[in-house]
Amino acid sequence: MSQITHRDLTGVFHLPLAEAASVLGIGSTALKKACRRHGIMQWPYRRLKKLSLLMESLKHELSTAQSEPLRERYRARLAKLKEEEHRIFQPDAPTLVSPDELGHMHSSKSEGG
Repeated sequence: MSQITHRDLTGVFHLPLAEAASVLGIGSTALKKACRRHGIMQWPYRRLKKLSLLMESLKHELSTAQSEPLRERYRARLAKLKEEEHRIFQPDAPTLVSPDELGHMHSSKSEGG
């Protein structure tokens, strides 16, 4: 097996772990070991999927928001989520948004509106 690069890994982040391993031509255990060598402690597929769904929801909320303060709040949340999505693809980058915050961002979208 050739050395798996960080770029190889990021190219399959959009897939569940088993599918990503298959695409890379390795087993799930080998993929997990390669991830750990690159500082990736948990496969990011689910986190990326959740970020994507939250961003889509916020975009919809933004398009229907009635007040500028509420639109500004949605823009700020959207920017934070986009930044988190970008950081996931960076080598050895810590996450900026905790899983608890992700749930809170989604559940509090109707505040103040």
